[in-house]
Amino acid sequence: FGFDGYEALAGYLGNYAQGDATVDLTRRIRTDNALSQQWTNILPFYRQSNGVYDNKVFMIPADDNGYFLFYRRDLFSRYNVTVPRTWDEFQNAIEFFHGLYDEVTNTTYHGLCLNRRKGCGAGSSFHIPLGTISQTLGTTQGSFVDPSTGKLIPKDAMLKAIEILDNTVPYSDPDDFLSDTVTNPFQCIATKFTSG
Repeated sequence: FGFDGYEALAGYLGNYAQGDATVDLTRRIRTDNALSQQWTNILPFYRQSNGVYDNKVFMIPADDNGYFLFYRRDLFSRYNVTVPRTWDEFQNAIEFFHGLYDEVTNTTYHGLCLNRRKGCGAGSSFHIPLGTISQTLGTTQGSFVDPSTGKLIPKDAMLKAIEILDNTVPYSDPDDFLSDTVTNPFQCIATKFTSG
C-alpha cells in the first residue's frame, strides 16, 4: 500500500484481515517496547474486539468504536420494564417510554435517543442492528462481507437492520434528525441522556 499505517474502522477488521489489507502485528507488539506499552494501555475488551482477529493483532485501537445501550435503571425499575435483550424487547421498551410523563421527575420522555446527526454517529447507527445480525460470532465475521466466502452478507440481513432502525423513528427525539453538525458526539449523547 505504500503506507506505514492508516486509520480504518474496526468493524471491518475481519474483512481487512481476510483480504490481506493489513499485516499481523502480534510479534511486533511483543518485541517493540513502545508499541507494547501502548497496546497494554488499552482496555482488554477494546484490544480484543477492535484489534484482534483469528487470535492475531491486526489493528491498534485509537478509540473505543463500540456501541452500548444506556438506559435509566430507575425508570425501568419504577415502571417494571425488563431491560431489553432482543430487538423485539427493545422496540417494546421504546414504545412504552415514548411520550410517558413521569410525575416523579416532571419529565415527558422520548423512547429512544439515537443521534443520527452528522458528527454524532449518524453513519454508524446502521451498524448497531446490522452487527447483531451479521456478526453473531463477533469480529471473526465481517459486517458486510462473509470472510469465509468473500460474498456479501445476505440481503435479508441488511433489510432486517433497516427495518429495525426504521421502526424506531416514531419513538425517537425529533432532534435526532437535525441536519446541523455536532462536533462533540459524547456531549450530545450525555445531554440527551441526562435530560430525558
